[in-house]
Amino acid sequence: MKSLSKLLQAITLMLLVSTQQLFAFFDNDSHLVILDQGWDESDRDFFYFTPQGSPIILYDWFLALEQSNSTDLFRSDTHLKNFGLIPWTKSHSNIDALPIGMTIDNSLYSNERHLGINCAACHTSEVVIDSKTVLVDGGVSHFDLWSFMKNLLASMEATYKDSDKLNRFSERLGQDTAKVKARLRTAIQKQQNWHARNNAETLPGPGRADALNVILNQVTAKMINRPDNARPANAPASYPYIWDTPYLDFVQYIGVVPNDHAGVLARNVGQVLGVFGEVSTISSKLNAGYENSIKTTNLIDIEDKLKTLRSPSWKELSVRGFLPKLNDSLVKEGSKIYKSHCASCHVEIDSSKSRVLNTIQINNTALTEIGTDPGTAMSYASRVVATGPLEGRNSSYIVGTPLCQETYANQILDHMSVAVIINDLSKEKSELIGSLADIFKGFFSSAEKTVADYLSNPNIETRESDKRLIEQMQNANATPEQIASTLKMRDNNKSALYDLIAKNGAGFSKTDSKCLESLETAQYRAKPLNGVWATGPFLHNGSVPTLADLLEAENNRPDRFRTGSPKFDPVKVGFSENNTGVNTLLIDTKLPGNLNSGHEYGVNLSKKDKLSLLEYLKSL
Repeated sequence: MKSLSKLLQAITLMLLVSTQQLFAFFDNDSHLVILDQGWDESDRDFFYFTPQGSPIILYDWFLALEQSNSTDLFRSDTHLKNFGLIPWTKSHSNIDALPIGMTIDNSLYSNERHLGINCAACHTSEVVIDSKTVLVDGGVSHFDLWSFMKNLLASMEATYKDSDKLNRFSERLGQDTAKVKARLRTAIQKQQNWHARNNAETLPGPGRADALNVILNQVTAKMINRPDNARPANAPASYPYIWDTPYLDFVQYIGVVPNDHAGVLARNVGQVLGVFGEVSTISSKLNAGYENSIKTTNLIDIEDKLKTLRSPSWKELSVRGFLPKLNDSLVKEGSKIYKSHCASCHVEIDSSKSRVLNTIQINNTALTEIGTDPGTAMSYASRVVATGPLEGRNSSYIVGTPLCQETYANQILDHMSVAVIINDLSKEKSELIGSLADIFKGFFSSAEKTVADYLSNPNIETRESDKRLIEQMQNANATPEQIASTLKMRDNNKSALYDLIAKNGAGFSKTDSKCLESLETAQYRAKPLNGVWATGPFLHNGSVPTLADLLEAENNRPDRFRTGSPKFDPVKVGFSENNTGVNTLLIDTKLPGNLNSGHEYGVNLSKKDKLSLLEYLKSL
């Protein structure tokens, strides 16, 4: 009977895994709780460890590097947890059991393996409830990128200066010490340049980064060799939660990035450009666009994976006994309050139901109205840079007006993103064009202008992907006439998709066609709030620790608090302060970039109504 019982337990376990049931089969051993967010183990493995073209340091070096003040390895789980990274097990995709979001990547300038970073490092969260750790996919991680990079540089510098460390480092690599030291000097300079470009007086700490300024620094200062274009990264923003992202019409906190057609791909390319992506703006005779490290096909596949990701459920955790049961009466009352005070900005959705891509309308609120910290909005809307070697090139690479001597930084990002996509298309036509077919469905017949003159090799064969394209168009309910028209266009005009990218995907926002005569709107978006309970601290810059604090007037919100702890507070709805000194930062809300002002909606509600609204927000 005992053996039969074990067999039945094993069968039950397999069924749970295969049907993606919500109960984590390893709760008792690891205290890790896996939620039912629509992903299974293979989905998570793909999201956690698929490279996106973001090389940081040689991979073997990362494995062999010691900590700056110790002989212990830098890559040890204990050490990396100090930066908010989440340790993970060995798998086919994660051969050295690195933390979530650390990948094996490639560089534009070397065939050697590099350590890379992908979306999961910043968009996978831990929520600690009593003795249990809940894994939230697509959430706001506690990763402190700045501290990680600072410590990585310190370890590299210590290894260079300390002969004993250098000898041990070289022995682990099995390479000549003198040659290793010479290469290490170059690698250190690269890291020092990154820190110089992205100098931050207002430190981001765990769960935040001034992503827009870092992206613009990489694109306008590093990639075109104009260090004078760099600006301080003093507008930190929380890593946004990304469930439902494929279904929103606009993304980014400032709500200017369209999420339709090629804009989806351009948005993801822009993200990689900011996190160590490499681009050469030297014209190539082999391929159109700019040579780069970015893995465009992987970005398409990662985006596809997000289509099935659902927000975390408080109810699920309460059923399992980890969180308090919701008060149905308060939830009902809170729903009424939400509809009268919140729903006009934060649209309500049901992520468990079938949805259509790019159909959830995002409401944007002008900075002057919402009154929150202006750093993120203003640094994007008004940043002017020199175009350097790009002067005179088309604003969207293949179309658009010539770039002036100076322009808005977002126009350089626009130009660079299109050039990257075009380069990858010209190199990987048969595979990538098939993947992009769904993005461009309905737009093939609108391409009237061709750009063959811009393609240095227009005769690359593309018939190999015809079958895949036909299948995808059929799945998208295209008519036989549309399919035939598309195939004819591909046959007669292999450059049609390039024109479509420029027309439909290049516009991150309004094109600065007259260089400096237009100014972006300074605004912030209001996205759906399902799962928001697990995403603190709040406001776009993480300046308010809990939802309860957010319902207080600005003067009554905490002006200083420590962030970085995954320990959850189910009453005030947020994370408790981290007083351990590990992966922690004291947020001073009086500093520029950290202001906790604005969004004073619901602050005049009664205490009872606030409790009801909180209860409803938990239920979303």
